[in-house]
Amino acid sequence: MRWSLLLIAPACSFGARSAGTTTDAPAGIDVPHADAQLDAPPVSCMDRWMAHTVRFQPPTEMIELNTTGYERDAFLSDDELNIYFSAVRADSLPTGYQDIYTANRSSTSEQFGPVTKFLGASTTTGAEGKMSMTADGTQLFVATNISGSGSKGGTDIWFSSKNAGGWAPLGQGKAGMLNDPGEQLDPIVTPDGTAIYFAPTSGLPQQIWVSTRTDETKNFGAPTELTELADPGGQGTADPAISADQKLIIVTSARTGTTGVSDLWYATRNDPAGPFGALQLVPDINSADYDGDAHLSHDGCRIYFDSTRNNPAAGDWDLFFAQQQL
Repeated sequence: MRWSLLLIAPACSFGARSAGTTTDAPAGIDVPHADAQLDAPPVSCMDRWMAHTVRFQPPTEMIELNTTGYERDAFLSDDELNIYFSAVRADSLPTGYQDIYTANRSSTSEQFGPVTKFLGASTTTGAEGKMSMTADGTQLFVATNISGSGSKGGTDIWFSSKNAGGWAPLGQGKAGMLNDPGEQLDPIVTPDGTAIYFAPTSGLPQQIWVSTRTDETKNFGAPTELTELADPGGQGTADPAISADQKLIIVTSARTGTTGVSDLWYATRNDPAGPFGALQLVPDINSADYDGDAHLSHDGCRIYFDSTRNNPAAGDWDLFFAQQQL
C-alpha cells in the first residue's frame, strides 16, 4: 500500500460464490465407494484455497485494536498470539506519523491485550508501514522513509536482527539489494526467511516483486517482478501476503472485477518456483470500500486485513479478521 501522513488520505496500494450442497442418499441405496470416502484424508484450509473452494464466515472487527484513527498492515506470529501493525497513536513520532505497534494474547480464541509501541521497528524521524518477521523471531523487515544509514531515497525496506541484547538499530543490511531511489513498500518475508515479497512503485503503478536467498545468514539478491500478477488495466497490484509454501498469494488491487474501491484477490500455483495462475477475488471478505493489506494465518484458516468500511468518509482504516467456513 502507499501511505503518508495521517492527515492525508492514504492512497490505496492497492463476492461470494454459491456454496455447493450435498444430501444423503435415500435409505436402502448403496453409495459407491462409501468406505473410500470415509477413509479419505480430511480437507485442510490450504486444500480449499488450492481447489478454489474457500469460503469465509463474515469478517469480525478487531475492536480491541482499533481507534477512530489509522490501523493497517497487520502481521502475526505463526502461532497468531502476537500481532504487529502500523498505526498512529498519541506517542507516535514524529507526531501524526505511523509507528509499529504490537499486542499479545494467550490463545487465538481471545482478544488481544493492551497495545504498545514496538521499538524494534519504530523510528522517531520517519513513518513506518508494513513490518514482517521470520518465524524464529530473529530478523525483521519494515518499510520506512527514514533517511541516512544508507537510505536509497524515499521509502526503503529496512532490516534488523535480534540477539541477546535486543533488536539492533535499523539498517539496510540484508535488504540493501531490494531498494532503489523509488518507493519500496509492503515487505512480507517467508517464515523460513528465504524469500521476501514486496510492492515497489518503480515504473508505476505498484506491482509485486520477490527476492530470494539460500538461508537467513545471506543477503537478499536482486528482486524480480511477478509479471503474471500485473494488472493489465493499470490499476496496480500491492500488499502481498504469501503462504509458507509460497503456493498461495493474496494481494490488493482495484483491477477490473473489483467490487469495492479496492479488493483482496488471490492466486495459486502448484510449483513455488513457477508462475501464479489468474487472480480471483477472495470470497465473502470484500466490501464496497477500501479493503487490503492481508495477512494469512500459517494454516490458511484465517485471514487478517484492514478496511475503511466502518467510516469510509473519514478514511478510518481498521483491522478485521475472518475464519474459513469448515
